[in-house]
Amino acid sequence: MSDTPDWRLPVLEGASAVDVPAAGRNPIAWPGYTPRQAVGVWRLRSGIIAAVWDFGVFGGSFGEDDATALVAAAREAVRLRVPLLTLVRWGGTRLQEGVAALVGIPRARLALLELAEARLPHLSVADAPTTGGVVCRRSGRRRRDIGGRPTPEGYRLAARGYRLADRLGIPVLSLVDTPGADPGPAAEKAGLAPAIGEALDALLTCRAPTLALVHGEGGSGGAVAAAAADLVLMTPDAYLAAIGPEGAAATLRRPPPQCADLLRLTPADSLALGVVDAIVTPSPAEVARRLRGLVAEGPERVQRRQVRWSATVPFAL
Repeated sequence: MSDTPDWRLPVLEGASAVDVPAAGRNPIAWPGYTPRQAVGVWRLRSGIIAAVWDFGVFGGSFGEDDATALVAAAREAVRLRVPLLTLVRWGGTRLQEGVAALVGIPRARLALLELAEARLPHLSVADAPTTGGVVCRRSGRRRRDIGGRPTPEGYRLAARGYRLADRLGIPVLSLVDTPGADPGPAAEKAGLAPAIGEALDALLTCRAPTLALVHGEGGSGGAVAAAAADLVLMTPDAYLAAIGPEGAAATLRRPPPQCADLLRLTPADSLALGVVDAIVTPSPAEVARRLRGLVAEGPERVQRRQVRWSATVPFAL
């Protein structure tokens, strides 16, 4: 442990805590897991709202209540018409909460979009240690480290497609099969994180109908950036999870089959949590039928989509 004082202490001196009710759930019934919140919300002496990560709480990982805290911070900043400051010591998604934590990413993006629409500044400091999926993906076996992983250019292409669909009113079909985004240094340097965020924002705000079909691996935020749609379908052999079983095994020091069971990543689990809408055997006719149904819903679908992806999963398994 370093004896160097935490540089954030003078920033937070005299700050008052903003109360954020926490659900305190164990949403996928992880054995022995007791939820703790890694993100606190503060009002600084200057009036600025700050969301502050504590790396000592599960390595700063982002769980359901942490997403709630960040959403509350952004909305408090909007209410008070003040800037938002985020002091990040991020350790990735809270694996013990599985996909219930993963949906915190679109929840946070929607709240930050509200902040941007209010024309309020957001200053974010990514402080050490900030790691996330790069560590857990590269620490174990190099299974498909490159294959099937979208790059920043891929997410920018997706964002362009979503915006084009929005402009032309053409329905969007996302075919999701990725263990996650490319975690390599080159992708990080090329702006992987903002590219994922931009793609997710474009999908969440697209005025055209959106349908996602998870037909293989649906890993981490790399998959969510293509799956946060009006309707999410899943094939019987697919999965949607905060991380794949191999990455979870490297992180949690458990065998991959055990991690797969604990993460509750099967289609039936995702359906029970309300993250997917149906398990299907896909065909062009079935996809076309589902898209026609979305077209018939009209423009209010955008509001329903944003309400859906700003909420927590409906219930614990």
